[in-house]
Amino acid sequence: MADLMSAVKEMMIEIREMIKEQKEYHETLKEITIENKKLKKKVEVLEEKLEKIEKDQRKSNIIIKSEDFQHNIGKEQVKQFIEEKIGVPVEIEEVQVISNNKKHQTIVRAKINSFENKILIMKNK
Repeated sequence: MADLMSAVKEMMIEIREMIKEQKEYHETLKEITIENKKLKKKVEVLEEKLEKIEKDQRKSNIIIKSEDFQHNIGKEQVKQFIEEKIGVPVEIEEVQVISNNKKHQTIVRAKINSFENKILIMKNK
């Protein structure tokens, strides 16, 4: 009988330790969940900021479709095209050829140095 009581006491001690460990695990899990929520909010804010930055960068882009472009289209050729055809002096930051079909129009994306210049170009086109 004493052995049985001893075994029961040992089991009670083990159960108490398991309950204590579960409480600690639960608290740790709770902290991790809170941190996870904070990190999700930070990621959301950063994604919104990145989206705004990308949108601002795209604001200065224009798309030009023309048969007048020659081979090796570069900043100078696009700048000259805009100044001659539209009459707006402009600085080009970047040029990307989207489509260069020899029989048809060439499509180019040009990043203009300022949004104000883009507005002038769009008004005068």
